[in-house]
Amino acid sequence: MTELSGPDAMMVEGFRSAMRRLAASVHVATARDATGCHGMTVTAACSLSVEPAAMVVCINRSARAHAAMIETGRLCLNLLSAGEEELAARFAGGTGEIGLARFDPARWSLDAPAGPSFVNALASIDLSVESNQDFGTHTIFACAVDAVRLGGERPALLYANRRYGALLP
Repeated sequence: MTELSGPDAMMVEGFRSAMRRLAASVHVATARDATGCHGMTVTAACSLSVEPAAMVVCINRSARAHAAMIETGRLCLNLLSAGEEELAARFAGGTGEIGLARFDPARWSLDAPAGPSFVNALASIDLSVESNQDFGTHTIFACAVDAVRLGGERPALLYANRRYGALLP
């Protein structure tokens, strides 16, 4: 095992390599503001507590959706299932579409309270931002859960080592 430490470029690349090995569930976080609907692929999301129901979601400040989340204090976290790799790529910017063009009306409920809700999601969770803290390139949002919509039980979409995979329930 190679040990890397210190603030040099070698340590930074080592950290990136380590994080590629960290398997994470894939979500699309959405928000809506006066300019329209916004969304982005997110792997940095987890539960914070059950009582009260709360989550942590980390959003890159350069993402268009970030400004809407800050402005409105709301977002919807849509948990993706295996087979939704194209959707994850679309919201990661891999297809060149932006804004409302990313949201196929047949697959999205655009009038959901916190932001667009994916109709085939394993779950869609409406969140209200209780606090946020900037750290590095991201904002860490601590959010209260306002509503949960559950989809069918299917394998969850995971991402690790630049590849998608699945986790059976």
